[in-house]
Amino acid sequence: MFPKLTDSKQYKKDLQSFKLALNECPEQYKGRMQELYEVWLTKAEQIDVGHDLSSGANVDPRSLKDARFTINQTRTQIFDLIKKLSLNY
Repeated sequence: MFPKLTDSKQYKKDLQSFKLALNECPEQYKGRMQELYEVWLTKAEQIDVGHDLSSGANVDPRSLKDARFTINQTRTQIFDLIKKLSLNY
């Protein structure tokens, strides 16, 4: 069994940073930040489910690859938005 993404130190650090940034985000950007945050959480959960061999579910490797690409892209977009808004987390 693969380690869960949501148990990694980097994921937890990013999660904390994103929550703080979401709370401090100006109202005009809050919707976009919330949307990116939710995509990031959903894709992380999808990756964890795909790596959980005990579930017995058939997981399409292509969907995991797409999820990995999307989570990295979304993470970059969130950090770009944080940088743009000068929210240092």
